[in-house]
Amino acid sequence: MRKIGIVCAVVALLLVVSVPLSVRTYLSSVRVKSGADAMHAGRYKDAEAQFARGAELSPHDYLPRYYLGRIKFQTGDFQGAAEVSRAALQLNPNYVPTHVVLGGTFLRLGDPVQAREYLNMALKLAPQRAEVLYYMAVCASELAEWEEARDYFEAALQAEWEERAELFSNMGVVYAKLGDMQNAVQRFASALEEKPDDPMINIRAGQFFYSIGKYKKAAASLAKGVGLFEEKKVDPRSSQPMQKAYYVLAKIHLEELGNPYFSSIAVLALSRAVPQEPALSELTDDLSAYLARRGFSHKGDSAALYYVGTAFLLQGRHDRAQESLTMLVESGESDVNLLQLAHHNLALSIFMQGDFERALRVLDRADAVAPGFPRTDELRKQILARKEAVSGAS
Repeated sequence: MRKIGIVCAVVALLLVVSVPLSVRTYLSSVRVKSGADAMHAGRYKDAEAQFARGAELSPHDYLPRYYLGRIKFQTGDFQGAAEVSRAALQLNPNYVPTHVVLGGTFLRLGDPVQAREYLNMALKLAPQRAEVLYYMAVCASELAEWEEARDYFEAALQAEWEERAELFSNMGVVYAKLGDMQNAVQRFASALEEKPDDPMINIRAGQFFYSIGKYKKAAASLAKGVGLFEEKKVDPRSSQPMQKAYYVLAKIHLEELGNPYFSSIAVLALSRAVPQEPALSELTDDLSAYLARRGFSHKGDSAALYYVGTAFLLQGRHDRAQESLTMLVESGESDVNLLQLAHHNLALSIFMQGDFERALRVLDRADAVAPGFPRTDELRKQILARKEAVSGAS
């Protein structure tokens, strides 16, 4: 009887311990399911919270950690993604998607050698899996191993990698690197057919067309890509592809198409994003000189001169801004709105050089052109306040 009692006690103890564990495992799976639904709906913060709670509830389960690493990768927390995904891999070393996430993560961290280690393992485990082949191709591209990249991209295409537009555009880059321009053109055309309204596809295609001398086609693709980014309200200061697109657009319109108006718009946008970039200063100088050589004789040149002056202002080159904008306000331009803006920025450029009286006189002339311009009134208050502060300090 005593033995039976001990056995019953042990069984009861095991039941007490195991039931909470099974409940936690169940609750963890519920969290993972909720997180996956939130992730697919684009609610990434909710998804991350669900996956994190799932990992807490079931510390020996790799799946919530895999998803947590994946969502961190998608939201740009690459260090966090690497840490969590490595923990998931320790729990299940043979789970291919975790290797892929780690490969993609280290690619984003600028370490293609480390990325390749994880992707090679994924390839051994799943040699025909499309996502593995695709990321192996991206890794080879990062390492400038173009023939290997081409072969992996072609294999990913045969394996029906779902992101076809991204695949085709990357293949276009690789074929261009290999000097096979016919295939490169075909692949970029296919990418644009697959996703004509994808900003990155358009920008990548535009850069390619620029590299082979198809300037009008390049300008059209780049302008469309930039426009699509602007529709999404992407700040160019946070987007290097957008900055590059503006830069190439400016060079095409100025150097190849002889159109300083559109070039100046690109320069202005770029000045807002990266004003201290040396190449941008050189481009602004070139644009200013181009307009001067034309004598501002073409339609749109006055507006281009305004954009150039404003770009100089944003770059902190106040004397050059003053020079350009003075030229505009003294040109006999009849567009009142343009003159209002030009006077305002001219006064601001003079104010930034510490000449308060002259800046105020420019604002007085602005009022003579068109009184009641709110930006002019606001700037006048700032100048007067600064003038008073300097007088008081002296």
